Amino acid sequence: MTSSIVRQMFQIARRIARRPSLTDRDRQSRMTKTWKNAPSPCIDVCKFKRKGRCIGCSMSREDKASFKRLDSKEDKKAFLTALVERLREQGGLPFWATAYRRKCEKQGVPCPLDKLTVDA
Repeated sequence: MTSSIVRQMFQIARRIARRPSLTDRDRQSRMTKTWKNAPSPCIDVCKFKRKGRCIGCSMSREDKASFKRLDSKEDKKAFLTALVERLREQGGLPFWATAYRRKCEKQGVPCPLDKLTVDA
């Protein structure tokens, strides 16, 4: 490795070490916000070919509309859990999970997939 890369790695490690540790209350608050602020699972492919389900996110038009109406974190968590299982069965989970994580990152919100057990 070049010295500039090593220097950057040390700078990042120092910044991480300086961060205050989270208390249990902070962790709980962050988890609640993760589900409350969860963006739609739609990854903007929107081609409905699989029996009325999108080839990108495996949601139907009705699913997409219903996600927008979900208010509680429990409802959003249940919706995403069911969607992840459907995608896993269809073999589309790795593609979708990568695109969804990017979407969360672009929107600056924690990714709910980090709270689920998703091997993608």
